[in-house]
Amino acid sequence: MRARSSSLELDLTFDVMSIESTRMANGLFGGGLNFLQMRGQYTVTGRAGARQINFSAPGTAETFRGQ
Repeated sequence: MRARSSSLELDLTFDVMSIESTRMANGLFGGGLNFLQMRGQYTVTGRAGARQINFSAPGTAETFRGQ
């Protein structure tokens, strides 16, 4: 992802290390979709105001995808 404004310029990447996939039943919220839960490593670089940003940290992300 990228965030840009006059005082902010950040790039964020997420490297997926593992995924759990749950098939959503028809008739439920998200029916016909797979719910993905991912574990990985975030890396953030750029600047916020005059401050340089450069770090990595473990984290998670979730999304729905078609089957």
